[in-house]
Amino acid sequence: MKRIISCLTALIAVILIAAPTSPGEIKIVDYNVWHGIDGKGTLKMGEYEPAAVREKRFKLLVAGLKEMDPDIIGIQEANKVRSYSKRLARDIDRDAVWKVGNSGIKLFGLGFPVNFSEGLAVFARKGSKLELLASKRLSGGGVQREWFSAHLEEVRYAVAARVRIADRPLIVFNVHTHFGLIPDETTRGKIDGMIARGELSYENKAALLKEIDEGHRWTESDIIALLSFIKETVRKYDHPYIVMGDFNTTLKSEALRKLIAELGLIDPWAIKNPGQKGYTWDPTVNPNTKYDGSPYQADGKTPKSGIDVLEAEFDRTSPRRIDFIFLSEHFGTESVKSARLIFNEPVDGAFVSDHIGVEVVLHGMP
Repeated sequence: MKRIISCLTALIAVILIAAPTSPGEIKIVDYNVWHGIDGKGTLKMGEYEPAAVREKRFKLLVAGLKEMDPDIIGIQEANKVRSYSKRLARDIDRDAVWKVGNSGIKLFGLGFPVNFSEGLAVFARKGSKLELLASKRLSGGGVQREWFSAHLEEVRYAVAARVRIADRPLIVFNVHTHFGLIPDETTRGKIDGMIARGELSYENKAALLKEIDEGHRWTESDIIALLSFIKETVRKYDHPYIVMGDFNTTLKSEALRKLIAELGLIDPWAIKNPGQKGYTWDPTVNPNTKYDGSPYQADGKTPKSGIDVLEAEFDRTSPRRIDFIFLSEHFGTESVKSARLIFNEPVDGAFVSDHIGVEVVLHGMP
């Protein structure tokens, strides 16, 4: 009798461990996985790390995602986006859709830069009927297609994918906007400090401030274009939705505040972590930020110049929250179970990216 009771107890324990703790929950992950490229070069762009280190980071990403087991994943800076997305989808047993972004001159994957064809990807559990609804070029020109691209300047995109959770539709917007400094007192103070240290020329200050203003307006314009894309998409597909991505700016951005206000978006991090910074770019924690924060290009010899010097100063000294997951107002604040930072500690001596990721868990679909 005791043996039977023991066997039953063990069986119940196994069942409890194997069963999902909270059926109906939705786990969402957003992460800029970092391509590790400096964006400089025509035939080939500079790489900050050897292939072996990049491969190690990829395997750490796979292991982390397997452990978290999210329902929906949005990533930015997947490079090369097609092969990267297909490999990651296979390794974590998910379906994937993707969009080619910055890629240069390519035909059937061949062309220049030889090592650069990055983009956005969305992953979802098999059986969730993942499909790419639309993509929107927020800025830039030229052509960016699956098998052909032709452009020489930076482009920025957003994508809209649809999944079905508990047989109910959900739209996933994934975005990566242009990086532009906000022309505020903090920025001007850094310029003055760098001039005082001889790192920037005072004579170039006016031109630098003009370039900063232009870059900021570029970022703001990307976000306004995203707002238009979301409105257009949800008019066509009247579903609950989430908006995630690397916005390359903070909540100081007027355009980002406008996006949140006009759409009535919910910020799960703010709900579950009131008063907490939630930095997703943090040079005090993540040593991979030192690459963009370096005064040199990826070759370690060519000095950065102009606005690149100031942007590097920000990247190595200024923690900030620039990666977000927002919810449409369909969900309500009560739907948020948790929101936390992920990949914010080293694993086996390495960080997975130069960014820190975000995970949001919802109680279920609205």
